[in-house]
Amino acid sequence: MDASSAFCFIDAASAQILRASGVLEDFGITLDLTALNPATFGIGGTFRMRCIGPDGEEKWDEPLKNGVTTAALGDVLNVYLRQQPQTPQWFMGIIDNAGFTGLAAGDSMASHPGWSEVTAYVGETRPSWSPNAATAGSVSNTTTVDFAINAAKVIKGLFIASASDKGGTAGLLFSTAAFSDGNKTVGAGDTLKVVYAVNAVAA
Repeated sequence: MDASSAFCFIDAASAQILRASGVLEDFGITLDLTALNPATFGIGGTFRMRCIGPDGEEKWDEPLKNGVTTAALGDVLNVYLRQQPQTPQWFMGIIDNAGFTGLAAGDSMASHPGWSEVTAYVGETRPSWSPNAATAGSVSNTTTVDFAINAAKVIKGLFIASASDKGGTAGLLFSTAAFSDGNKTVGAGDTLKVVYAVNAVAA
């Protein structure tokens, strides 16, 4: 048949057919799209931080709900839908309470004016966060990420980044989180033990 068809989508979808004679005829199909809601995809997670004193006793145990940065959401889309290079490793850092004014979706490792990083722990680099394989839309680390604190500090929260340089500004900032009840105090000899779970939800 010497004919071609066309579909038009705005708030409704209609179909037309172009006859060989050049006449465009309605195909008799109209769909109302105004009631349809697009599917959404959400990603986020929760940290759980425990503070163990030098005597081995637990001093506190707190959850922290994270916010994923705008840049990280874009990275997820680029890696999985545009076949861009993925981040080979992730690292965890501590957010200082000193000078803290807030977290923002637009924060990056190069620019996060509302907070600074704590570096008062043993080691030249940030500890790595290595999650297990995804199960039921979630990944997490079963071996805790540990920070051996070597100076007294008041801390505000945690972050995940793609670069290991402690106090550095390179790499991708994936997520940030702050304590919901204010801040926490740590001292030399304390050990922070952290589990981080990331969940992906379709709705």
